[in-house]
Amino acid sequence: MLVSVLINPDILELYPTDTVQEALESMDRFRVNHLPVVDQGSLLGVLSRSDLENHSPEKTVDKLSPSFVEARLLAQMHYFECIKLFGKSELSCIPIVDPDGLFIGVVTHKDVTTFLARHTAMADQGAIIVLTMEPKDYSLLQLAQMVEGNDAHIMYCSARPMEGKNELEVTLKVNTTRIGGILQTIHRYGYSVLTTFGESNDTDYLNDRYEALLKYLNM
Repeated sequence: MLVSVLINPDILELYPTDTVQEALESMDRFRVNHLPVVDQGSLLGVLSRSDLENHSPEKTVDKLSPSFVEARLLAQMHYFECIKLFGKSELSCIPIVDPDGLFIGVVTHKDVTTFLARHTAMADQGAIIVLTMEPKDYSLLQLAQMVEGNDAHIMYCSARPMEGKNELEVTLKVNTTRIGGILQTIHRYGYSVLTTFGESNDTDYLNDRYEALLKYLNM
């Protein structure tokens, strides 16, 4: 998914001739704390609310150029780059440009959050399993085999190093809430389950296995 898909058409840019008062009103209207400054299609930088509030309402935006923040993403980049930039900055919106550096629009923090909630597997029904393991033991193939061996599938997977430890925290989103069998398999292979979310009662899993056994015996 490209960054360009997340561009918010309702949020407009600032211009060098806009006053501080007009810029603050725009931020209030769009509910953001940053806006890009654009001159004849070229992105000059990003201006923050805190910088505006330190100046008189009549001053024009071009007089604040030393305060402009350099931040931009290419429209052809993957949306993960938006998440990365939001994660390491305090920006409330990110300017998007084309390969020639011309301004196209902005993506807000809310736009990314809304997209993730609506269009990723994390929004689908199912349970979340959080595991810990040494990096050398991490194998997505093996995890998938353990889950699929219990008639389920991994819909989402992420892994991150645990601070101060030689371990990974691995998060799995599976397409079922009945994860009793999956957890048993995970424990059998020696993985540690840190926590789970959204699972149904374990008796559901036992009932499923019991019904499967009866069907097998009646064949």
